[in-house]
Amino acid sequence: MGEKQRQRTAKERLVTEGYLDIRLDDLKKEIREEVRGETVKILHAVDAVMTKFDRTEKEEAAHTGLHHGITDSIHKHDRRIGRLESAIKI
Repeated sequence: MGEKQRQRTAKERLVTEGYLDIRLDDLKKEIREEVRGETVKILHAVDAVMTKFDRTEKEEAAHTGLHHGITDSIHKHDRRIGRLESAIKI
């Protein structure tokens, strides 16, 4: 191999600032795409959790409302029974 060819081969192997900029831009794009993909996965998981939480919260509110209604009915019945018992004792 001649001296000129060795110098040309050495020049071709040099890493230039332009080459590094291109490689860095490519790396940034790859990272952005990967982060977007992972972000989508995370948002889907959060959405599923929030949907389940929302459903559970609504069910709990309905359940609590039913219990309050039952408790109120029992108290009303207790009062009515107490009045009836006191009326019968007279």
